[in-house]
Amino acid sequence: MRPPCYSSKCFIKTKKKSMSIKKNTAINLSGAILSMAVMFVTVPLYLNILGEARYGILAMVWLILGYFSFLDFGLGKAVSNQIAKEEQSEPHIRSDIFWNSIIINLGVGIFIALLLCAFSGSLIEYTVQKSEKYSSEIISLLPWLIAMLPIALISSVLNGALEGRREFLALNILQVAGGSIFQVTPLIGAWLIVPTLDVAIPIAIAARIAFNFVQFYFCVKLIPVIGYPKTNSARMKSLIKYGGWTAISSATVPLLETIERFIIGIVAGATSVTHYVIPMQLVGKLKVVPSALCRAMFPILSLMNKWESNALAQAAIRPLSWTMTIMVLIGLVVMRPFITLWVGEDIAKAVTPLGEILLLGIWFNGVSHVPYFLLQSQGRPDVIAKVQILELPIYTIAAWAAAQWFGLVSVALVWVCRCVIEGFLLYRVSGLKIVSSDFLLLQILIVVATFYSLHEIDVITNAVRLWMLSVLLIGFVPIFKLIVNTQLQNKKNLISSKI
Repeated sequence: MRPPCYSSKCFIKTKKKSMSIKKNTAINLSGAILSMAVMFVTVPLYLNILGEARYGILAMVWLILGYFSFLDFGLGKAVSNQIAKEEQSEPHIRSDIFWNSIIINLGVGIFIALLLCAFSGSLIEYTVQKSEKYSSEIISLLPWLIAMLPIALISSVLNGALEGRREFLALNILQVAGGSIFQVTPLIGAWLIVPTLDVAIPIAIAARIAFNFVQFYFCVKLIPVIGYPKTNSARMKSLIKYGGWTAISSATVPLLETIERFIIGIVAGATSVTHYVIPMQLVGKLKVVPSALCRAMFPILSLMNKWESNALAQAAIRPLSWTMTIMVLIGLVVMRPFITLWVGEDIAKAVTPLGEILLLGIWFNGVSHVPYFLLQSQGRPDVIAKVQILELPIYTIAAWAAAQWFGLVSVALVWVCRCVIEGFLLYRVSGLKIVSSDFLLLQILIVVATFYSLHEIDVITNAVRLWMLSVLLIGFVPIFKLIVNTQLQNKKNLISSKI
């Protein structure tokens, strides 16, 4: 292990990397916020035009597409890692990585499409068996889903290539534009033609396929890609070696994130899926902060040795955990009034308790992004995959039992427990610490106390919620500034003492 470097040259390099991380985090965060804005606008429109049941089915179709897009043999993250490592190499080396990744993923996409063709019809029909009147619409969607899969897998390589080159501005512009088109075009089609799934979903898939060609063009220009597609067995072997465990992890993650929604669809029907998906989508958006930070850090972590990457990851934990704490507290205060304004009082009454429970799990999920990305950057995706494989059967059984016998609130609590356990396991195997035990317990205490206070006080008014939100917002700025200034001063003192 290389010892720490305290020279002025190392300090300048670290400062430049820090500025790059801040800039790219801000870009990633801006893109995620714009995507959230599109979701906030379109979800109420979908509910009004398609109805709760059809929207629940649509959400499950998107889950299927999202899940199979993760089955990319780990090539999305592998191409990002390898292109980042070849930052100073000739363009033809990066082009070789790019083309071989495309070839592998295209083959995997076609194979998965054939599997989906064989099995997904019965899966989707069984999942929405309590909404039988929509079965004809669902069956007509299968050819479109099959056509989408190879394109979805190629998209992960395109994203990974731009991420590896740290072209986060272009990547986020493309993702926001593509996501907006994917969300808005089916809505327009359902409104202008007829509000059915067999109109909305083909329009969305056609728009997604068309936009992938735009993203491919940007990859050609920014990597840059030269020459024509050709196979390189050594390169493919290298990509697959890295991507093997990443592929297992990539296949397990969406299952862990979505399996309870399929279970709810089977046990309680499509309308219950809608009631669960709305708060999950809402609180899930809080992950944009850790995701933005860790995506910006990943190419730099990939370039560093183990000591340097561990130090950088450890430095990110304290400000991230404080930021997540403040965001969760604000979310607990504004959850009910925001959902009421967003989708109406009736739905808000049903889904607000779920959202407040899910917020607790989001805190643990958010701070777990750091060890997750650190392990991937160090070429240790096998550790992540083993943790997730261990979780999956236990979580599936627990979620099924909760949905079958106790209802949606119990399913949400099971999801929170999974996030807590996974967080502690990832920190342990990565060697990172959540700063200190008292610091961690303080933040958990704040989150849990606020959660219970909002549930135990039935007469809490909007005025009280507004007052609490004002206090949190006023307190956030000096708290965050104090943390950042303290961190910077400690680093300067350490460096000054060593030079």
